[in-house]
Amino acid sequence: MKLQLLISKLNTSIEDQSDAVVQNIPKIVREIESLQNEATILQTKMTTVQTEIDRVNRETGTSMETLVKLDKLKGRILMTSTALKEADNWTTLSAEIEDALDSGEIEVISEKLCGIQASLKILSHVPDYDDRVCHVESLKNRLEALASPQVVAAFNSSDEVKAKFFVQIFNGMERGSQLLKYFRKCLKARLIKDWERIVEDNQHLGALEWCETFFSQLEQTLGSQFQWFKNVFPSENPSENMIQTLVEVYSGLDPKMDFCLESSLKQHSDDTLGYLIQVKQAISRHCRFLEELLGQGENDASSRELGQLLFQPFKLHTAKYGQYEATRLQLELESNTQTSKDIIDELRNVTGSVNKLMEAFTEASRRCCDLTEGCAYPALVGTLEDGLSSYLSRFTSLMRRLDKRKTSSHSWAIFQNSLTLNQAVGDLLLHLEQLDITLSIDFLERTKVFLGSSHDSHPSAFEQFHLFLLDSGAMLKLDTFYEKVKQGSNYPILAKCLKLVSKVCAELQLTTFTIIFHPIQEELNMVSDLELWKSASAGSDSTEQDMPDFSFSPHEYITQIGQYLMTLPQHLEPYMTNENPALARAFQERVFPYCSGIGENCEQNPADFILACITQASCDTYQGVILKIPTLSTNSTKQLACDVAYLGDILEDLGHCLSDGLKNILTLLKLPAKDYWVASTGCPQKMFLVVLPFLVGAAFAYSSGAPNCDVDMPGHKDENGAQIEFQPETDEGGKNIIPIVYTKTQTGDKDWTVIINAPTAKAQLKGLRITTQAQGTYTIHDTDNYQLGTGSVIAECVTHSNGDVKQGAQMFTFTSEDGEPTFDVIMVANKNTFWKVQV
Repeated sequence: MKLQLLISKLNTSIEDQSDAVVQNIPKIVREIESLQNEATILQTKMTTVQTEIDRVNRETGTSMETLVKLDKLKGRILMTSTALKEADNWTTLSAEIEDALDSGEIEVISEKLCGIQASLKILSHVPDYDDRVCHVESLKNRLEALASPQVVAAFNSSDEVKAKFFVQIFNGMERGSQLLKYFRKCLKARLIKDWERIVEDNQHLGALEWCETFFSQLEQTLGSQFQWFKNVFPSENPSENMIQTLVEVYSGLDPKMDFCLESSLKQHSDDTLGYLIQVKQAISRHCRFLEELLGQGENDASSRELGQLLFQPFKLHTAKYGQYEATRLQLELESNTQTSKDIIDELRNVTGSVNKLMEAFTEASRRCCDLTEGCAYPALVGTLEDGLSSYLSRFTSLMRRLDKRKTSSHSWAIFQNSLTLNQAVGDLLLHLEQLDITLSIDFLERTKVFLGSSHDSHPSAFEQFHLFLLDSGAMLKLDTFYEKVKQGSNYPILAKCLKLVSKVCAELQLTTFTIIFHPIQEELNMVSDLELWKSASAGSDSTEQDMPDFSFSPHEYITQIGQYLMTLPQHLEPYMTNENPALARAFQERVFPYCSGIGENCEQNPADFILACITQASCDTYQGVILKIPTLSTNSTKQLACDVAYLGDILEDLGHCLSDGLKNILTLLKLPAKDYWVASTGCPQKMFLVVLPFLVGAAFAYSSGAPNCDVDMPGHKDENGAQIEFQPETDEGGKNIIPIVYTKTQTGDKDWTVIINAPTAKAQLKGLRITTQAQGTYTIHDTDNYQLGTGSVIAECVTHSNGDVKQGAQMFTFTSEDGEPTFDVIMVANKNTFWKVQV
């Protein structure tokens, strides 16, 4: 219903609007017709006007041309009239100026001169224009000469009224720049005179006092002149003119500042650096005042030139900074050094000197920054290295003294002293690492103003110290050093110092190890030469060959070692803590002998670290000593096994264990001879071959026999125990009755295979011994394959499987580094016969 009502209203509205439009159409048509009529009338009038204009142009064209010509003529007449008047005025003014110059009336002269200059501009077309210009310049010169005494007087007395008067005069004759030169010249003369008076009146003083007094007066003068200049020369830049004046002043000082500084340094030769720093700080304060007064920005080039003049005297001394600092640092170290002939006192002095050394290094860095603003830091690094090297000589000297006393009765005291010295070295390492961080920060902060790229885009022109103090080569070195420190590499400043300390640390820890290990070494040195190993009874009370293991007890040498090792922890007790960072830092260098196989966790506990190294050294040294024993009897083999087992028990009580090498030796030593070849197959080949000569030599006369063969007599001895002399079995012609056949074939660039054949039944091969001086690797094919040792010494090996009879061939391979090898081969067939063949 509502929708129908809305549609009805919409239809009604549309009908009403349509009716209104239809009713207005006649009216619109009438208005359009009226507008067309008016447009037609307007067009007719415009045509009429255009016709009139054309007619007037035709009738008046000639008259207009005449008027234009007359106007141009009038202009030329006026110009001629003006030129005549100015020519007459020129003559008049010239005469009046001459009169005024005679009377010295500057203001009148200036006024007339301005009039002449105006006339000259108008008379630029006259033939004698150049002569008139020269005449005007001559008049200006005469006026300037007349006014110059009064100008100088006004500037010297700071008469602002007079000065402004002359500014108007000089600007009027277009010589304002010349007046500025007068101002700078007067100010320069005044300041240079002040310097000469200061030096002359205070000859008993030095460059520092002269500079401070001169800077004080100069700053007062500049402060007043700066505002006075702005009042007198409102259109000029006061900063630029003051800087130019100062450049001229510092270029013209007599005597020059560098000469005064050199003379004063001769009177302060005992503290050259200190005096230089004081003078440099005075100049730096002066530069800061100038920067605050004059500002920066558009005058940076002139400011840098002024800065170069001010810091020029320090350029030579910056290059010699390393020498100065080395002398100063050496004096400080010597003054803080107390030496003593007593080891305890000297150790106390060395330990307490670490902090003093760090203070000396820190002061050296401060002096470098104060004098060179960090520009001489590369030289400082070298100086610190030299100073540290000299300082470390105390450590090495004390270390040698401790090493010489390791055999004394006070060995435990020496042991404690050596650890204390190690602690001092660790403390030095910690301090140097921290100092490197501090120096790096100080250097970067001090030099980033003129070397860094992230500082203000408009750095102070007075802070470009690398330009003021360094030559091109030194600047390049400084840039390289800055980038290295900025990159934050490991200890960029004191890296070489740390290496020096690390080297001393390695020497000291070697000495410490020697001191600690000395009692053990003394016991082990005699082990290989003991008659015990040759004795039939060895450590037992019987000469029987097969004594039970319980009849053997540890020998005295190993019990002495065991007692020492058991005593060691109580002397290490003061260091059994994790709160000894200095000593722990020293051991973190990983230069203590026998520390390679020890975990890094032990470094945090110095006592555990030392004990682990000593036990490892004991095992390795003992193993080496065992390998030097020339021969073992059956009982001495058991005695040696008992000694090794005892050491294992001691180490176990200390929380450690035997080395793998000693474990293998112990395993092999405990094997019965008859089971050795089979039971030892699980042991490393190297250890197998090391222990093998003991068994062979002890039981079977290794030097001329073979392992235990069924047909051999034990040891190749007769019934009375005498060694049997073996002779080869020969025929009537002296030749071996058993033919030996061998072949040697190259199977690779460095590989050969050698096959030994005994073709007859009588030549059954039961053993093979190889002797050679060729260097290479040998592999003999028997029950198992294994390798002989390599080297230029004679290498020997006996191969045999107990009870086996080798029919036919015995083969081995050889890899040589020396070319084709040469061998001596011995094969044993029975107890009476052996054959020797050159292969």
